[in-house]
Amino acid sequence: VTAPLAAAEPLAAADPRAVLEAVASNVQLQREHVIQRELIEAGVASTADARLRQKMSETFAAMLQGTGPSFSVLQGAPGAAPPPLAPLASLLVEGGEHIVLPEAAWAPHEGLLSCLTDIATGALAAPELPPLPSDDTLLPEMSQPMEQAQLQATFSVLQGAASAPHMGSVIRMLVQLAQLDGPLRMLGGQPSPCDLQTFQQHLSALANQLNTLHDPNFLGKELQSPVFARAKYELFALQHVQMLVWLQRVQQGLQQGAGKTTPAEVQQFVVQISHAARVLLFQPMLLHSVQVMSYVQSLPPYDAKTEAQPGSMRASMAYPPESATEQDRVEWLLLNLLLQFQTVYKDALCNPGIYTPTYSPGEASLFQGFFRLEEIYTHLIGRFPASCPLSEQEQGVLTQLCQKVVKYFQDGKQIKAVLEQNPSQGKAILVANGLASNQQFAVREWIMPFMSCFADLLKVLWTLWTQLKRKKQSMAASRRGIEQLTRLVARCALDQQQQQQQQ
Repeated sequence: VTAPLAAAEPLAAADPRAVLEAVASNVQLQREHVIQRELIEAGVASTADARLRQKMSETFAAMLQGTGPSFSVLQGAPGAAPPPLAPLASLLVEGGEHIVLPEAAWAPHEGLLSCLTDIATGALAAPELPPLPSDDTLLPEMSQPMEQAQLQATFSVLQGAASAPHMGSVIRMLVQLAQLDGPLRMLGGQPSPCDLQTFQQHLSALANQLNTLHDPNFLGKELQSPVFARAKYELFALQHVQMLVWLQRVQQGLQQGAGKTTPAEVQQFVVQISHAARVLLFQPMLLHSVQVMSYVQSLPPYDAKTEAQPGSMRASMAYPPESATEQDRVEWLLLNLLLQFQTVYKDALCNPGIYTPTYSPGEASLFQGFFRLEEIYTHLIGRFPASCPLSEQEQGVLTQLCQKVVKYFQDGKQIKAVLEQNPSQGKAILVANGLASNQQFAVREWIMPFMSCFADLLKVLWTLWTQLKRKKQSMAASRRGIEQLTRLVARCALDQQQQQQQQ
């Protein structure tokens, strides 16, 4: 057994091939190697890449404590071709202090010798670490006014972005709305009281700017961008959905104002609903706008000739090729489901003109988008569990939401059939049968609760998929750490061989 080696005297550089050829021809040299902890830690400390150095250090510390992965992961998946470092999968941690290359690793010795040669000559160079997991999060639901310092900092960023050529006009309008004398004022003075009609006008202006930011002429132009990351676009679209949910809540709360009769009651109600609109909708909208503009301004310029980067919107919008993995197809369906829902939700919530006493072309178009949504959903939900393993609790939450969504799709088919068979009296039939309470808004009464439910489903799917991607990225980074640690141990073993042969 070779004794553990501490820091040794520098030796003249030897050709690693010559060292290993000597090992191949002399079975007496094919012995156990013990690499001391101090040597490994010194090698880790000398690693140039800071992220890789940290991963190696974390992995080695966990191995010594018996809580980390073992070198057996180098064997690869059963039935698959052995990875390049598979001959070193027999490395062991001994006594919480050393790493051992056992004597048995040399039988058969050809694979190990070839692996060690490739490491020594640089043929098995370390691949780059995967990108850092995204720390993107959904918008928080706010219940209190922002601190003044945070509010001022937010407006400072927005004012700086107001001159941006692409989306600056939307940002300028948001800043103006925040300073405008009225119920939604957030900067330059206190909100002022008003009547219900004035509040509705200010709320409509706010909703209009929210949707304009995501209009095809603004953020929507990035759908075919070769540099805009799909993950960012998806996040911003889902944040848009969140704010549509909060807008819907404010609109629902606004309906209670119809029961206020005295001027004092109306004024108190407007003060309350205005506060809710500022906190629940306007504040996260400002934070969302900062995120969008900060990212857009960080992008490099591009034109029609710019090649699409991996993970860009242009690459992600393309239909998956035959060679695509099941995960690729799920990601494509998730993106398209979100984009379709974003469009349908915006029309259903913010286009009240489509709701008329009789079945309107606008409502027919809404149904068309609704059933396109069902089509994408059906394709996705059949693939999702196989691509994203779920815990029992996660499966329960997802199943419950899916059951509700399916019921809405079934009800939608029945309502659509009634309206198409009786375009002029269909809504009256729905009211008579207790399926609606207001003839003009019969379709809205049914579809708006669906929108809230489906938004919840999208948030759950996004969260589960994002967690899976982050876990995979973390596992890939950990594997890189093990692989680089293995290369380090292999080079130490080669140094030992050189010392033995020169003694």
